[in-house]
Amino acid sequence: DFEIEEGKGKEISNGSEDDYGPEMVDRPLPNHEVRVVDNGHYKNVDNGKQWFDDSDFEDFLVATDLVDPELFPEPEHEVQVVADDMIEEGMEFHDKTAFKKHLRKYCVSTRTVCRFTNSDNIRIKDVCKGYGETILCPWYISARRIPGEATWSIGDLHLHHTCIGDPYGRNSCANPEFVPQHVINKLRESHGKTVPKPSEIAAEFWINHNTLIPYHVAWKARNNVLQRINISFDESFRLIPSLCEMIKRTNPGSIATFTYGR
Repeated sequence: DFEIEEGKGKEISNGSEDDYGPEMVDRPLPNHEVRVVDNGHYKNVDNGKQWFDDSDFEDFLVATDLVDPELFPEPEHEVQVVADDMIEEGMEFHDKTAFKKHLRKYCVSTRTVCRFTNSDNIRIKDVCKGYGETILCPWYISARRIPGEATWSIGDLHLHHTCIGDPYGRNSCANPEFVPQHVINKLRESHGKTVPKPSEIAAEFWINHNTLIPYHVAWKARNNVLQRINISFDESFRLIPSLCEMIKRTNPGSIATFTYGR
């Protein structure tokens, strides 16, 4: 039997209740409570509460052994033309967004923690945040839009650091927008059918990039991957009424109700 009721930011699955942690506050969640009731088939093994349970995310991707371009969609107009750790004066990018994406990859690859000091429709400058020194690190990269074109070109740059970098291996460039593409690339290379758990994403990212990402970043990145491969949460919830009808049709005598509220 299934009961799907309006809730307040909680999800109940297979008899266990998980309270969402503070890291999820930044991401809007549908105002639903989903309750699954079965006579003995699903049990809460530990009879405990925790804000996050990896068992709720054992999703499997429907894919063949070959890479499916629909399973791993490439962002429109995105072309990888240079290595992540390569940047030099005169390099051109088809627009500002392409430049910033490559700059983010470069900073993660070289463990550079940076910030923008000037960013508009004509020019952009990125400097090192600097750690362990009273004098700011001289590292910087600047780029400008070529007059009359959408193309951006790297102008001045200084790639020598005098700082020690973040001693804990953190990097704000490895955010929930950057990490998902790394996960998708790994799934494509390994022909994987299961999206890794947040803890596995964080551990694998540390091994490959020597960069520590917070758990909430890995959690958001995983959900981003699931949405890109499947559909959004809102679209998924729209399928619940059909699920209820299917349950009642295929299991005579079952009770399946659905209520929705904002």
